[in-house]
Amino acid sequence: MTDQPHDVLGTVLAWLWALGTAAGFGTLGVAAVHADHTDEAAPAWSAPDPAAPS
Repeated sequence: MTDQPHDVLGTVLAWLWALGTAAGFGTLGVAAVHADHTDEAAPAWSAPDPAAPS
C-alpha cells in the first residue's frame, strides 16, 4: 500500500465524500421532517418540493 499513495488518498477521499454525503442528506432529512412538524417558518433553503404530494 505504501508504494501506491494515490490509491490510499483516493480511497480516503472517497470514504470522506460518502460519509459527508450521507451526513448531508441526513441533516436535510431531519430539517425537512422538523419543518413539516412545526408552525415556525421554514428557512429559505428548504423550499417545498413541487413534485411532492401536498
